[in-house]
Amino acid sequence: MRVAVAVGVCALLAGLVWAYERSIAQALSGAFTYCVDDAYIHLALGRTLGQAGVWGLTPDGFTAASSSILWTLLLALAPGRELWPLALNVGCGVGAVCVLAWRLRRAPALVLGVAGVALVLLPPLVVMALVGMEHSLQILGALLFLWRFERTIADGRNEDVDAQVARGAERRQALELFALGALVTATRYEGLFLVAAAFLPLVLRHRVIPALAMGVGAALPVGIFAAVSMSHGWFPLPNSVLVKGATHGPVVLRGLAALRSAPHLWGALALLSGLTALLSRAARRFGGTDRASLALRLTVNVALVTALLHLQFAKLGWFYRYEAWLLAMTIWCAACALGDHGARLLPSLPESTARLAVALGLLVCAGPAISRAVTALSTAELAAKNIHDQQRQMGLFLGSELPGSSVALNDIGGPSYFGKSHILDLVGLASIDVVRALRTNGASQGTLRGLTQEHRVRFALLHAKLFQGAIPPEWVVAGRWRLPDNLVCGEDTVTFFGTSAGAAEELAAALRRFAPRLPEGVEVSVAP
Repeated sequence: MRVAVAVGVCALLAGLVWAYERSIAQALSGAFTYCVDDAYIHLALGRTLGQAGVWGLTPDGFTAASSSILWTLLLALAPGRELWPLALNVGCGVGAVCVLAWRLRRAPALVLGVAGVALVLLPPLVVMALVGMEHSLQILGALLFLWRFERTIADGRNEDVDAQVARGAERRQALELFALGALVTATRYEGLFLVAAAFLPLVLRHRVIPALAMGVGAALPVGIFAAVSMSHGWFPLPNSVLVKGATHGPVVLRGLAALRSAPHLWGALALLSGLTALLSRAARRFGGTDRASLALRLTVNVALVTALLHLQFAKLGWFYRYEAWLLAMTIWCAACALGDHGARLLPSLPESTARLAVALGLLVCAGPAISRAVTALSTAELAAKNIHDQQRQMGLFLGSELPGSSVALNDIGGPSYFGKSHILDLVGLASIDVVRALRTNGASQGTLRGLTQEHRVRFALLHAKLFQGAIPPEWVVAGRWRLPDNLVCGEDTVTFFGTSAGAAEELAAALRRFAPRLPEGVEVSVAP
């Protein structure tokens, strides 16, 4: 029965992703497009690495534009295959469901079914596949990590077994935690939060060697990337971490500030806190001092601390992807608690009443996440259309009308993957000298003028409001594209600048030639 449930949940995930892929491709004249522009940054990095052996957006040189080391390596296995990230996400999502099913193999089939569907629809794994980035892999790695952590605590030190057998078991634990520590940080640097949350509980339970191995594994990909990046004259951290890290509000209030716009995480935090209290109470009531009960309580604590660290030091949102792994870990913890303890979570109530109370509590906590999932699933096609109509067209325009030119941009995904230009990234993800200039002088007319002159840039395709007051006065507007229904692009309008009058005339002529190929609905204005 449980195998059938797991297969059904996997089929649900694959079927929904396939249906969305077909619907998006049909709406966009066969050109399936991901829901965020950043997917094409990774695709460009993977293509360059796979075809030219260079870790960069183009073969021009090294670019530290991604905080997902492992995802870039995976994309390099199939360079230039635009649907490869979609297939990887489905595979990782199926893997996450299978891990959950194996952990709940002794739980009621209903618990597995509800938890599996929640995992598919609430983070939601379906939308993570359509985003085309590493977040399904991040979810898979986090669930594997939590499971191995729980088993390591549950196994503990067994004084009744032979010392050699015990050492062998500890070595296996250490190797597995080493590999999983490396996996979660190589997937995304937020994996360091998970490792940090797990380290102290392992040490306090006398699992020092596994804890140290886990820490070394987590530090390894970070250290290797830092060494490679610095050898190329870049910073030890990827520019995406430096540029996008959380900086909102005073340090002690960042987590609270982030929660103001994330009611679904209030529910997750409440659920994890409630599970900790209920598991502790059930343990006292039933004498649950065994290692398995303790391991589950500590696993819930690790997920809770990880969520708090993420709120404090990382970002949320950006089409639902940054916090998806936190929701997945919350679903995992709730499913494990219900599968292991069921109605015993509320021992003072009759069993039927306890089941009803648990169901209502889960529904209340999950309510905001359900609302968020409905919004994500209902807007995925519009998000893909936005990226298709703006960033993808920018790349196609550069590739067909201005191949080989040097261009300044602030959204680099579509242009880097579909275009054939030398890119100056004025946000700094792909240009180290931009980050240094912005840190030294800030965004100003002098900064932009100096950077574009240094890189011999003649054209700039920008979200102009982002650079309000910093556009050099000698730059001439050649034209604009506007989306009437923007949801995910940084701005609805892309402004095309020539850095001189002559460059603006050339750019305007290129815009007029390309205009008939733009999708219906894009509003075009070109300077005379």
